[in-house]
Amino acid sequence: MLNTEDFINQDICPRSQTYTARYEPLRISLNGALNQALHDALSVGAPTVASETLMSLAARPGIEIESRSLYDSAIHHSRLVEVLSAYVLAVGPLRVPAPLSMDWGEFQPRSILTSDERLRRVVLCDRWTPERELLERFSWRTAIDCAVTNRPMVITAIVIGRVQNGFRSSVWTTGHQHPATGEIRVQKREGKFVDSWREVYRENTVLKALDWLRIMQGDGAFEGRVFSVTQEPVNQKEILAQVAAMAKEMGSIRQTRSSCYRFRPCPFLPACSQAKSPAQLGWVEKDSIASAIRPMLTSA
Repeated sequence: MLNTEDFINQDICPRSQTYTARYEPLRISLNGALNQALHDALSVGAPTVASETLMSLAARPGIEIESRSLYDSAIHHSRLVEVLSAYVLAVGPLRVPAPLSMDWGEFQPRSILTSDERLRRVVLCDRWTPERELLERFSWRTAIDCAVTNRPMVITAIVIGRVQNGFRSSVWTTGHQHPATGEIRVQKREGKFVDSWREVYRENTVLKALDWLRIMQGDGAFEGRVFSVTQEPVNQKEILAQVAAMAKEMGSIRQTRSSCYRFRPCPFLPACSQAKSPAQLGWVEKDSIASAIRPMLTSA
């Protein structure tokens, strides 16, 4: 079954999509881990699943983070994505849309269905600009799901700030504790916290995700950090034709060289540049992993 991300990877580079579908990743990007953890939590309606997924990904295959302490950074981001999941789920119930049968095969949308039958996609970003809004409206993640389901999509952008040394100083993660009362605030209505207020990450407090969100609400911290726009299905016939063409090419090893160094080097670049397969360079095929654990599951 194909999902939205398969088409994203196919559009970037057919060979990369084929390798991604075939081999286990050596590492996962921090952004990829956050989005996977968020999706897992929204799919089952449980914010704690987000934290569990991120820590699981940090253990295997590992997350790409530049930090003085990879474990502490993983804990920090697991608490962040738990709060984000709790916030999105507090807006209303969500459910995973059913797979759809297309002429080219089964398709699973990556976005989530809201109670009013619209699609919802959450975008995590360090800032939200008019240019970023247009990018998200026009992206394949929006276009494919809208076209195939014939539903509008609510794109919710959440500004989570930049990563510095593996941590994010953001209202979603960081508060200030009063030296005498122990009260925690995330921002002041006016001015700044005086030096006696100690900066503290949520993971170093006893506050649950919903407790943290109540503090944020009381401090007016959502304003300027959460944005929602609605995108209707457009150019549906053209998009469905393009998707069908991409689906037929799935499994190709045609290389799109202009994408090899786009944003960051492709993880499969060492294989392509040396004219070798990922397996020859030590990548583990997903089927071989399944074959290896199947006997253990049977004997148990």
